[in-house]
Amino acid sequence: MAKPLGIGGAKKWTEALASHTEGGGHLNVQSIPLEVVQQDPENSRRYLITLDDVKNGPKLIASEFDEDVQEKLTTEISTFFSSAADKERKIEEYLSLAQFAASIGSAEGLLNPITVYMEQMVFHLVAGHRRTLAHFILDEKQIAAHILANKPDKLMRSVLQWRENEDRQDLSLAERLSNVARVVQAWEEQSNAAISVRKLMSLLSLKKTQSTWFSKVIRENDPIFRQAIESGTIRSLEVAYNISSMDDISERHALISQLKNGVPYTFNQLKKKIKSPLNTTVKKSEKLEHYGLVLKKTTNIPVIVKIIQATVELPELEEHKNELMKLNLKRPKDVLAAWQIIYQLLEDAQEES
Repeated sequence: MAKPLGIGGAKKWTEALASHTEGGGHLNVQSIPLEVVQQDPENSRRYLITLDDVKNGPKLIASEFDEDVQEKLTTEISTFFSSAADKERKIEEYLSLAQFAASIGSAEGLLNPITVYMEQMVFHLVAGHRRTLAHFILDEKQIAAHILANKPDKLMRSVLQWRENEDRQDLSLAERLSNVARVVQAWEEQSNAAISVRKLMSLLSLKKTQSTWFSKVIRENDPIFRQAIESGTIRSLEVAYNISSMDDISERHALISQLKNGVPYTFNQLKKKIKSPLNTTVKKSEKLEHYGLVLKKTTNIPVIVKIIQATVELPELEEHKNELMKLNLKRPKDVLAAWQIIYQLLEDAQEES
């Protein structure tokens, strides 16, 4: 374990680093003193646990987080937070962070450095709050960090935090939506324009479908719908998108009420009860582009039908095959709809690959 620098040592270290930065040096990843890392006041925080809590709280000494270690640590944490407000939640958060700390093991075990910027001899966290808290629980004195040359603006911070959090398994839908909403708000404030689906795709490296779902759901202001997401009644982004697409608000609220009461819908049942994305696409297709096919009196429709039937067998369309086959290809209107839907689905698949 690294030897503590002390306040004086940390100050000399940051002064030397500041001189390097001012001299135009290129910074990549450095090992920085934990004692001069602070939470950026402009960044939102997910945890009730603070840096002071983990600085002064129980430390994880054992290398394995087994039942005995967890029981001993729980007792120590309960004592530490005995008079704290939100005691139960803080104990739960501390234990979760301790388990995460055990998976890191030591400062040398951190594969993904935190991101900071330096201002007035202090490192302000941009991304890596959980990793920083875990290092304090491990009683480490240093942490690997990517140091930004300048303080990031609101948009850059929000994008970095999105990338930081999106791969986490324990992130709720409400938290994911909040992260995306911050990116959208920052971009729209900076650009003075509404963000497009394609721009959001580019900013967050999303698939087109994901970008469409996020764009729709974050702008839905229905309070009952929002509360269902916050409470965890709605956990899937795709389900949230489809529910938000329901035109009949009373039907939407009735469905949410049933979900809240534990009605055991399967995902396929939900898709049927909510609104078929395919039907939405058909309506949209009928009103919009022809995608290279215009049916005229001279068009050989049976040939078009054969092309459609062959294309439906492609792997990219497997999950849509049954719905597409429900269209009546003896009717020119359905032939055109099928063509347009297949075109859009294949185009989306190409963009996602």
